[in-house]
Amino acid sequence: MRELLASAPGPVGARITAVASLGRLPGGLDDLAARADGDEPGLAEAALEAMAASDRPAETLAVLLRHARGRRSAVAVAALARVAASVPPSGLGPVLAEALTGPDGTVAVRKQAARLIERVRVPGAAEALLRAWDDPRLHRDVRVAVAAALRRMPEDPRALAALDAAAGPYSSEPLLRTHLQARPAEYAPAHRPAYAALVRRLGAAADGPGVRFRASKAFASWVRWYTGGHEAVLAAVADPADPAGPSRSSQGPGGRTVPR
Repeated sequence: MRELLASAPGPVGARITAVASLGRLPGGLDDLAARADGDEPGLAEAALEAMAASDRPAETLAVLLRHARGRRSAVAVAALARVAASVPPSGLGPVLAEALTGPDGTVAVRKQAARLIERVRVPGAAEALLRAWDDPRLHRDVRVAVAAALRRMPEDPRALAALDAAAGPYSSEPLLRTHLQARPAEYAPAHRPAYAALVRRLGAAADGPGVRFRASKAFASWVRWYTGGHEAVLAAVADPADPAGPSRSSQGPGGRTVPR
């Protein structure tokens, strides 16, 4: 394969196939890194994809992070997830934390770092995510990714407690929708009351009718684990501003509301 790449230019398809094969060869990372730095887009992207199979994953991670900040970000970010699975968590944690909160990260890199920190559960995962969450300058799309990661860590009481800010200073429609996608089956019974309370607070913070309706439906699936006051539940059910409107049984001919 190396001989084919070193020879005079041949069919692009054959050269891309050769580059893809380098990832399966011992010591192929240096050749792949050189191709990834080249000016031929097809070969460069093939090299980045092939790095996912490198036998030097820690070094590969550094190369991919560099390219993830450049013009081939999408390919490099996609390869990051596959490489991260082969890096010991102790070594992966600091790299991902820097990618999430460091000064040079792009939105795509930060989002992927947040996902991987939670998925791999690197040492200090909650601390890294909370540090990003507490940054008031955090990009909105990255905040959504961090929130999604934190909501999957209910075993750390700081995670769900921090997400209260989704109903306050950090509130946004994408953020609310992300939280409202959670289902009770995703959580151990011991963690469901805390998330039910969060869903209730998020519903109260929702502004748009579409989000309020989604929040109402979400809370219906969580209400059996809600330990707050029943007055709040009744008020939510009887909210005259509910975009669902009055029930069918309360309407007379022509849509006129009649006593129940």
